Amino acid sequence: MHIGTGAALIACTLVLGGCGNSLKCALQGDNLKGHVTLAEGVPLASGADVVIEVSSDSFVTAAETVTRENLHALVAVPYSACISNDVDFNVRAFQDINGNGALDAGEFLGLYDGTSDGSGTARTVNLPADETNETWEVEDGVDITLDTES
Repeated sequence: MHIGTGAALIACTLVLGGCGNSLKCALQGDNLKGHVTLAEGVPLASGADVVIEVSSDSFVTAAETVTRENLHALVAVPYSACISNDVDFNVRAFQDINGNGALDAGEFLGLYDGTSDGSGTARTVNLPADETNETWEVEDGVDITLDTES
């Protein structure tokens, strides 16, 4: 069976565009960027993943999850993610010591709250949609400090 160019383009768009900004992120790059920093006193766990979660429902569910390997026990780990436009999101991160991808007791976490110690109220990230497709909004500096043991 021969698939025409138009059908292939539509199929590609459906695959890449399935979750809001996936196609734009594939073309323009991720639109949420920052670093996860381990606060003083947080044990450096070599090989423990750092998991970043983006949620619109107070972390009942995660709209986007990014996992970064921290093989060398770095104090700061960069990350980026692709989020939908015109939706209020909060961002948190945790050190996944047991490697199961879920936040468990004894693992350190932090919120994007604009403080260096992670003790503030979670900030909301909302990237406006660009109806003209002339600009690509990027929220940079969404930095999170891991400092609270769950």
